[in-house]
Amino acid sequence: MTSLRYNAHDIRAWAEFSGDFNPIHFDLARAARLNLLAVPVHGMRVMLDIKSALFQRMVGPAGAAHREATGWLLYKAVLRSPVLCDERYTLEIEERRQGCHYALIDARGHDECVTGYMRAAPEPQISPGLCTDMPAAWRSFTLTGKQLAGSTSAFRTCAHRHNEAWMLLDALLFGAALQDTGLFLQVAQSLKAGTARSADDLMRSATVLQTHHSTLISENVQKLRIDADGHVGELDAIDCRIDAPFIDGNPAEGFVVQVSLDAYDRGALLLRTTVGLKIFR
Repeated sequence: MTSLRYNAHDIRAWAEFSGDFNPIHFDLARAARLNLLAVPVHGMRVMLDIKSALFQRMVGPAGAAHREATGWLLYKAVLRSPVLCDERYTLEIEERRQGCHYALIDARGHDECVTGYMRAAPEPQISPGLCTDMPAAWRSFTLTGKQLAGSTSAFRTCAHRHNEAWMLLDALLFGAALQDTGLFLQVAQSLKAGTARSADDLMRSATVLQTHHSTLISENVQKLRIDADGHVGELDAIDCRIDAPFIDGNPAEGFVVQVSLDAYDRGALLLRTTVGLKIFR
């Protein structure tokens, strides 16, 4: 078991790295509307520690038996209840034949806050032309090697000892989803929340909570590390695409949003991350 606890500095550092300044993480009055006694920590920040602990179990010498020949891994999380600032939590990991299952448990109330697993996964079938066929993507963009290196300092500040490149890419893709104006304009129109054109705009008038997260991790990106100068392996640029989001719900009960993002290196899939959000007034 691992004991975890997060403070206001952890919240601020993650917000400055990711651009996620959701008021619920900073405003106790906003948190109180959800019957929370403290502001919640960003789910993505909490999952940094969970992902790292599972990854070390899976790729270390004792974890070789969990992996298939392809070496791909799948991480999944269900965010069941908020992890609160300055509270203590326990990460429990159970190794099974298929991989590692986990639960992050509130040390006071013994409630499961985050549950999921990391396990071996089959290599996905990707069309060779997918990366270059960017017009087929709902959105597409490129992260240059310089941009990657420029993000590592802030990542290390909020991620502490974690040095896994795939976790950096996962976090950057999540940030790209939050920065997509088209996505949040659609949600704002459906929610009748005015003309919000960004996550920040929408979060000022609605509650946005992460509910699910999954990451498909290639064997190639698992081997990459962030070096002392902040470079991410030998990556010169990463081509990224955002698939068309799935949005369902109604203004009275709120909306469920799911969006997937991929990262490619010269046509080879490095990482696929899927984010689930609940948005309501």
